[in-house]
Amino acid sequence: MGPIVLFDKSFVEMLNVDEAALFDFLYLTNICPMFLTEVLADLEKEPSEQRTREKIVADVARKTPSAHSYPNRP
Repeated sequence: MGPIVLFDKSFVEMLNVDEAALFDFLYLTNICPMFLTEVLADLEKEPSEQRTREKIVADVARKTPSAHSYPNRP
């Protein structure tokens, strides 16, 4: 396991699935409450012509690190 990383939703959206998997296994990730708030806010957005709200959130969820991820504690 590598260094601890704090990231935002735009970083996760930028990654492809392979890069997200590699990121997950090379770093310890700290998932902050703002990340979860941003993802939940995507469910409230008006859907674009190309992707539905559910598709946007599913794409972010698929790429969100899970193996070495820990929630941010106050």
